[in-house]
Amino acid sequence: MYEYYERQDVLPTVANLPDEQALKRYVAGRRRLFEELLMIPLGVFDGARIVEFGPDSGENSLAFARFGSTLTLVEPNSKALPRIKSYLKTFGIGPQTARVEHADVEGFTTDRRFDIVDAEGFIYTVQPTSLWLDIFNGLLNPGGLLVVNYCERCGSIIETLTKAIHALVKSVTGMSSVDAAYSVFQAKWDTIPHTRSFESWVMDVLENPFVRHHFFIDAEVLPGLAAQHGFSLHSSWPNYRDPFTVRWHKKSVSEEHRLEADRDFTRRSRLGHFFGHHVFMADPRQETILRTNRMLHQFSEDIDALIDTPVEPELLARCSAGLRYIGEVLSNGNILTDEMERARALLASVEECLRLMARRDVAGLTGLFSTDAVLLRTWGVPYHFAVFRKTC
Repeated sequence: MYEYYERQDVLPTVANLPDEQALKRYVAGRRRLFEELLMIPLGVFDGARIVEFGPDSGENSLAFARFGSTLTLVEPNSKALPRIKSYLKTFGIGPQTARVEHADVEGFTTDRRFDIVDAEGFIYTVQPTSLWLDIFNGLLNPGGLLVVNYCERCGSIIETLTKAIHALVKSVTGMSSVDAAYSVFQAKWDTIPHTRSFESWVMDVLENPFVRHHFFIDAEVLPGLAAQHGFSLHSSWPNYRDPFTVRWHKKSVSEEHRLEADRDFTRRSRLGHFFGHHVFMADPRQETILRTNRMLHQFSEDIDALIDTPVEPELLARCSAGLRYIGEVLSNGNILTDEMERARALLASVEECLRLMARRDVAGLTGLFSTDAVLLRTWGVPYHFAVFRKTC
């Protein structure tokens, strides 16, 4: 993927922090992520030795430095290196605090060991997953933390649908990539105060050949795979661990039991990942939960396939059938949510997207994404964070 980025004119995540006040706001957001969502007190970073893979333009690196960490920044994209170094100089972060190395995950070699490994945004493209789990385990001190951020399969359905619509609009109109995206998605984009440019989103998501189902990681599978490579789940966002569990604090629970409980909770949270808000399957029948998860995985594969064949009748029919199944699950009475109408409205809006795609109705899609309140506010939960502790 870094070769893809090197061919682009813009960096994927640059936030263009102009001054100390802007940096303070950015650092505050990172503090909330770590302390409030991932349960890592900031004191953990103070004095910690961090190796950050893929820092891109370096905003996250600046936050780590402000937290008191000593950094090794490993960036494979040569176009990003000047921006990183410029940021470090602008904000007074010297080489004793941050060193920059031009390498990728597999190419980075060192005899040093670190307290924290951070790899956000790109790591799902390094495959197989066991490859980077082994590499990162070897870089960490005992008890060290691994922080990753990745595209999750069921959480990325809405994002993948936008890619399919974008592909259709380009095909029908002959517009450039950015112009096609502006014509349909500008109103949706404007609902969020993004720190990066619209053009970088088009390059990083809509055109990125790696933002595809084949590369995405399954949240149900990742903790178990990490355990096989010497890691234990510390925290995640969204939660993979059941926050409703109640038991005597002295009771011992095996790692196998904990992993199965995490898998069950993640399966029950799948609709929430898709909808982007609290929708939890409380059905006591495991077969129902498993069947719904199989359907969601098939639905995510089918939506992804629309990117290549956006008007294939059989594929569109399967997607519509998947939507109907989700609607039946919502109606079975075993769903915990305080936004049922919003969830049902999204299903209707996605169904309308499929109908408009089948007719190659670009004007209809543009109107829908400019006025449909639920489509405008729904992004799903495409990117998941997970924090693992090295146990062996």
